[in-house]
Amino acid sequence: MKNNNTKLEILEVALDLFSSRGYEATSMSQIAEKLNIRKASLYAHYESKQAILDALIVTLTKQYDDNSLFSNSDYSKVQSADEFIEVVKKQVNYIVNSPQMKKVRKLFTIEQFRNDTFAKLQNKYSYDNVLNYGVNLCKYLIENDVFIEADPLVISAELMFPISMWISLCDREPHKYNEVMDLIDKHIKQFYKVYSKEHMNEKI
Repeated sequence: MKNNNTKLEILEVALDLFSSRGYEATSMSQIAEKLNIRKASLYAHYESKQAILDALIVTLTKQYDDNSLFSNSDYSKVQSADEFIEVVKKQVNYIVNSPQMKKVRKLFTIEQFRNDTFAKLQNKYSYDNVLNYGVNLCKYLIENDVFIEADPLVISAELMFPISMWISLCDREPHKYNEVMDLIDKHIKQFYKVYSKEHMNEKI
């Protein structure tokens, strides 16, 4: 196996173990055993467990930035209720269905109170990115006369945080995926009705 492929496999196995056992409870020996290699071979690729974690964070951050709607926002595509619903649900589906994202969320949840790095990453991906995406989306819709005047920060929280709660529920109880997606669909539609000028004009 080529060196780069071995490094990626190490990171994949490490993420599996970190997200199930926790970072502190996982040893280099356990990672090597899972890979079916000698510990010395593992150290030839990464000098420590911290080095594996550092590489894992870089890799996962790049994957998230490459695939997440939060990092690649084109608000010009959101001009109607259907487009609004589609753009938000697309992001939810990516977050819920990506196997790696599930593991990352579990790892952050386990380690956020024991490790400052994980706490900062948890804040970034579960709070800051979510809220900021909603703020920027709502600002765009207000400025382009799609939404009525409102505080973008407040309505972003109103839109995004129930969705975050349902995603967490789905992580704990995967069998509720269809129920969760139905709730999210209804939530987004209701939110659009409340704040869109189109629906406001229909009431007048």
